[in-house]
Amino acid sequence: MTQAVRDEVGRAVPAFDMLVDLVGDGGVLVLSGAGLSTESGIPDYRGETGRRRRAEPMTYQAFVGSAAARRRYWARSHLGWRHIAHAGWNAGHRAVAGLQSMGLVSGIITQNVDGLHQAAGAEQVVELHGSLHRVVCLSCGERTSREWLEQRLNAANPGWLGAADAINPDGDAVLADDQIGAFEVVDCAGCGGLLKPDVIFFGENVPRPRVAKCYELTEQAGLLLVLGSSLTVMSGYRFVRRAADHGVPVVIVNQGPTRGDGDAHLALDAPSAPLSPRCWRGSAASPDRSGASPECLSPSPLPPPSARSENRRGRRLESRCTRRGGEMTVYTTTESPLGPLLLTGDKDTDGVRLTSLTWAAAVQPGWTEDAAAFAAITGRLRAYFDGDLRDFDLPLAGGGTPFQQKVWSAVESVPYGSTITYGQLAERIGAPRDRIRAVGAAIGANPLLIVRPCHRVIGATGSLTGYAGGLERKRLLLTHEGALQPLFV
Repeated sequence: MTQAVRDEVGRAVPAFDMLVDLVGDGGVLVLSGAGLSTESGIPDYRGETGRRRRAEPMTYQAFVGSAAARRRYWARSHLGWRHIAHAGWNAGHRAVAGLQSMGLVSGIITQNVDGLHQAAGAEQVVELHGSLHRVVCLSCGERTSREWLEQRLNAANPGWLGAADAINPDGDAVLADDQIGAFEVVDCAGCGGLLKPDVIFFGENVPRPRVAKCYELTEQAGLLLVLGSSLTVMSGYRFVRRAADHGVPVVIVNQGPTRGDGDAHLALDAPSAPLSPRCWRGSAASPDRSGASPECLSPSPLPPPSARSENRRGRRLESRCTRRGGEMTVYTTTESPLGPLLLTGDKDTDGVRLTSLTWAAAVQPGWTEDAAAFAAITGRLRAYFDGDLRDFDLPLAGGGTPFQQKVWSAVESVPYGSTITYGQLAERIGAPRDRIRAVGAAIGANPLLIVRPCHRVIGATGSLTGYAGGLERKRLLLTHEGALQPLFV
């Protein structure tokens, strides 16, 4: 997983500092998994606590098809519920709720069934897999509280003293067979139908309207932040894929590798809950039952998202290219009328492929200066600024998501001396109008200024919106190309 990334001027930035900065841009959709709740004492399915699990999760088919399976489930769940019901939210849950209250989190999708997001103060949480706090009748569909069911089970099993050997993520305790055989199950008080926890069992489908809502949240987000999920199951991974397909940047924080690492712009191998102290600073707050430090509970002030450049996140998520064997990173600097340019590239026996071009002079350790390798490229840049070259034909390195590549290809087709709006660019690539923000993020992630002319993309009213090289350079480039009239003649 990524532990360091580069900012818009090529400097190495600790990955967690980058995470905090990205979240500060707002529009964050959180997708949480079991790893977020392990700090609350609830084990996960596939992490370290999950590897110690001693029973397989109940499947929907087994539950509805066998009275013995239902007895086994409810006996074990009766004990496990006590553990779930008394679990307290941790610093990770509180951080998400606090960021939501600040207007930085636009939505929360959780794969967990423990209700700890809401307990920490989060609102409008989409519980993808349901909640253990509710029970549903499979006959009449009535939903009732788990607390009421527990009262009925206690009344039906006086003197029953089960002892759990372990607790699983879904609140399922591990019990001996003789303890299970003595347990009495209760049915729906209204119609006598079978009762089931209001959760999605393995082998059961998430309701389509719920999935559709999650897709909508994903497509409208400015950033998808995955917390504590290995994304092994398609139920959660599909939203990472949807984000990638729609140009929404993905950041993953999880202990260990995940299925979505290849789709992520940034992936951190770290627990989710301890991240919050870096996002939160301040005074004492009401204590939580998990014992989290009060310093995690008071947010530091951030400027509103509207005050930040629409391309700022994209610039920081500069595409990372896959390097082939035998390559080395080379660089050079060259003067331009708008300031010194830093060029970097991947060099092998076939020559150099340009990976980035920006106004900066930050050279990283391990890079090799090689002006000769860039001679043809710097020559074309001089010809462009002299007015003798309009189109670049250069060997460029790969990189970027499929959506970014589609946007960048469209940008390269915008002719010298003309401009295009974000909406027109979205239409050109066949993206719906509501994807204009994603188009802007892809343009902001362009690491190759000038040669991939994102300076030609402007606002709907003709305004000069965010540009990695600065708005003044954008204005001067468009004036140089004749797309704008000079301010002074």
